[in-house]
Amino acid sequence: EIERIYGDRLRAVYLYGSYARGDARDDSDIDIAVVLDGPVDQNEEIFRVSDVRAEMSLSEDCLIMPLFVSYTDLIDSRESIHKNIAGEGVAL
Repeated sequence: EIERIYGDRLRAVYLYGSYARGDARDDSDIDIAVVLDGPVDQNEEIFRVSDVRAEMSLSEDCLIMPLFVSYTDLIDSRESIHKNIAGEGVAL
């Protein structure tokens, strides 16, 4: 579904956080990084996928937490969240 929404703009989708590390608990959410070409407005992208996110959260019985990041930021950033995604992320 994410591929349909973003088309050619979608670079990658990664699972990161506790599920990627294998130490998730019953109350853990599922952290997903959606890597896009071009500038990214987090609020706009959250709104764009809100229906898909709700459906996935219900079907998995777990909160899905997407983080949208530009490909350039993921590669060039020194922010710890971007390093975590690059280091521990599992491509989906």
